[in-house]
Amino acid sequence: MTQALDKPIKRITWTRDRYIAAYRAGLLPEPTELIAGDIVEVPTPDPVHETAIRLLIKLLQQALSEQRELTCEKGTPIALSPNDQPAADLVIIPDAPLRFIEDHPTPDDVYLVVEVANSHPERDRKIKLPQYAAGNIQDYWVADLQRRELLVCRHPVSRDYTLKQVWQGEQISLLRLPEIHINLKPFQDWLAGLDS
Repeated sequence: MTQALDKPIKRITWTRDRYIAAYRAGLLPEPTELIAGDIVEVPTPDPVHETAIRLLIKLLQQALSEQRELTCEKGTPIALSPNDQPAADLVIIPDAPLRFIEDHPTPDDVYLVVEVANSHPERDRKIKLPQYAAGNIQDYWVADLQRRELLVCRHPVSRDYTLKQVWQGEQISLLRLPEIHINLKPFQDWLAGLDS
């Protein structure tokens, strides 16, 4: 009997295919996401988190108004790897709904991922950041509501980004859309005024 206890515990890693099948069969609680082969429950967003998302959507849609082929979406799952399917708070992807009827957007489809961090900021900085970098997401932002800052991560290498910068500027462009200028001043002002 002692020998059985000495054996290492085997972890079952989920693939996206198994995860999607379990979801379709109604076996998973909602909402969840697949991170590094683990099924992870998504925290229930609070009103401040949702307000940040609405404000960012408004600013991103204003910047994209001339780019009719792109859209900003909330809560979109990304087919990041065979064992990763995070549900990003915000993404900029092609505005082609029928394109994603067979599968979710892949990193090649994604121009920007934004995670809004309020109750669990380390989840987006320490768990999701390496996954997005490994999946080659070029622009990843963490709107950290606790720290009152927007962390901009660019140029993924392996499981990290070579550029991680707390953004102080009023405008920013995306690596894949350098001609688009996103006005972040209203968001920066809102962040600075939280709890004041």
